[in-house]
Amino acid sequence: MNREDKLLYGGLAVLLVTYLDLVLPVEFSNEVELALLSVALVLVLSSLVVRLRSTDR
Repeated sequence: MNREDKLLYGGLAVLLVTYLDLVLPVEFSNEVELALLSVALVLVLSSLVVRLRSTDR
């Protein structure tokens, strides 16, 4: 598994945790949900950047 796959799967895992927070009765505070979504966005975008940079070579 290469670097961009790890970043992508990490972002998707964080998104899954955030989605489960919406479905399950466990409640996170709004700050925690915002932090989880921010981490997921950074990981997925980092994966995209790494993938695009590796195709330029």
